[in-house]
Amino acid sequence: MKSKHLAKADYLRSLFDSAIELYKLGDFTSDDPDRKLQSSRLEGFIHAGKVVNVASEEEMQSTIDRAHLRTFQESREERKNRLIESWIKERSSSHPEDPDGDNWEKYNSPASLRNNK
Repeated sequence: MKSKHLAKADYLRSLFDSAIELYKLGDFTSDDPDRKLQSSRLEGFIHAGKVVNVASEEEMQSTIDRAHLRTFQESREERKNRLIESWIKERSSSHPEDPDGDNWEKYNSPASLRNNK
């Protein structure tokens, strides 16, 4: 039987490898069915680790963060912020009349009048 320390090390190593596999398939914006399957597997693996109390949630999160950093060369928070900024810039360039998404003035008149223009 493995020692608790060895079991924990093996679990975290497997968690790291599984997270790397997930991130190789893309990030959270991906619609790839293989990524969704790998994500479900990883979630199940994490849940199992919590049930048997092999590692703390902080250790698991740290392991996932390291895998993300290795794959994308940026932290999860940095990547999220960059993608949000990119999405905002893309949205404002495709809607120059409404860069902030707050221009609802065109909807002040009834739809029947707007459609007749």
